[in-house]
Amino acid sequence: MKALILLGVVLMLVGGGLMVKGFLTVEDKHEANLFGAKLSVTEQDRKPIPLAVSGTLLGVGAALTIVAAVKSKAR
Repeated sequence: MKALILLGVVLMLVGGGLMVKGFLTVEDKHEANLFGAKLSVTEQDRKPIPLAVSGTLLGVGAALTIVAAVKSKAR
C-alpha cells in the first residue's frame, strides 16, 4: 500500500507542476553539410499542456493516495 501512496503523491506532484508551468519545451536540432561546411540549427518550440490533462493527473493522484491510505488504515 505504501507504493500506491507514493505513486499517488508522484502523480499529484507531476499534475501540479504541469498545471503551474503550463507548457513543455520541445527542441529540434537539424544538421547539414553544405559544400564542406557543417551547419546546424536548433529550434525550440513551446507545446501547451491542456488544463484537463494536468487536472486529471492531480485528481487521480489525490484519489489514489486517499484510497490507499484508507485501505492501509483498515488493516
